[in-house]
Amino acid sequence: MTWKKIGFYVVFALAVTVGVVLFSAPAYATESKETETYSWYTNLKDGVTEPVDANSVTWPQTLAGLGVVQPKCGEVIQVDTYKGTRAEIDAVVGDGILSGLPPEDSGILVPGSWYFLVGEACPEPVVKEHEESICTDIDQYETRTWTTVDGVTTEAAPSTRTLERTEAIELGCYTPPVLNCDEYQVPGWLNQFGDATSCVSNNPCPEVNAGEPCPSDVVPPVVTPVVTQEPAAELAETGVTETTLWALGIMSAVLVLFGTALLTGRRA
Repeated sequence: MTWKKIGFYVVFALAVTVGVVLFSAPAYATESKETETYSWYTNLKDGVTEPVDANSVTWPQTLAGLGVVQPKCGEVIQVDTYKGTRAEIDAVVGDGILSGLPPEDSGILVPGSWYFLVGEACPEPVVKEHEESICTDIDQYETRTWTTVDGVTTEAAPSTRTLERTEAIELGCYTPPVLNCDEYQVPGWLNQFGDATSCVSNNPCPEVNAGEPCPSDVVPPVVTPVVTQEPAAELAETGVTETTLWALGIMSAVLVLFGTALLTGRRA
């Protein structure tokens, strides 16, 4: 082989190489790697106060945006830097959800580039409660409650309870009726507590003052006769009869005569 042929082959080989490079350049340009940073919303697992790795937070995560997104109070942001083709990066961030474990971005994640941003603790919400209670019946008491959290007010379902008579009076739901029962018959009806709410008049004569009887109903007074007992009757009550009295009288007369006779005999 002459030097002329050798030179020809060398020139031909260089031309082929240059051609391959020139024709391959656009293809390499479309497959170039890109580097982008994305932020993801996540949450700390229970009991974790300071995240250190992928096991410290919850999955899946939600896309917060391109670049570094600063967390608001109570939020946790995971910042990841990716290096890959456009198609590879879009395959991870396109649906806005980052799943794991293992994380689906492992193939494009730049080692050691990820970190967490934890927002400050949120201030305690301003909570105000307002409660009102009203009587909806003489034995029904309804309580309504409104709760306002950071200016947003919600009303809870009202609660109703049934009252006993004493409590109903104390709460002002019920005032017992005042009825003059001396002038009324049996009540017409009773309320929930058994108190009369209506009565029927017991006065048969409307023209007469209430409480007074009708003239036709006036009953004449009953006069009880005073009985004077005779002496004999009084003696009879003591057991002394009239025969006994006669016998005593005769005996008295005989004694008088006998005494007179004795006195006359002594004088003679």
